[in-house]
Amino acid sequence: MNGIEGLRIIRSDAAFNKVPVIMLTSLRDTHDLRDCYDNDANSFVIKPINISNFIMVVKELG
Repeated sequence: MNGIEGLRIIRSDAAFNKVPVIMLTSLRDTHDLRDCYDNDANSFVIKPINISNFIMVVKELG
């Protein structure tokens, strides 16, 4: 299972479909990132992560 498949499972479950999801990915292709948003990811962070940027993304959701 990849991250997009996991995201689809989360979003298909009524108990979890409103939980904010930040995708942590090594993918940089525009199509892949669009796929994250098309499947209702709230945000994404590209690996390797910068912890300051990650914290900022989490705070923006929160």
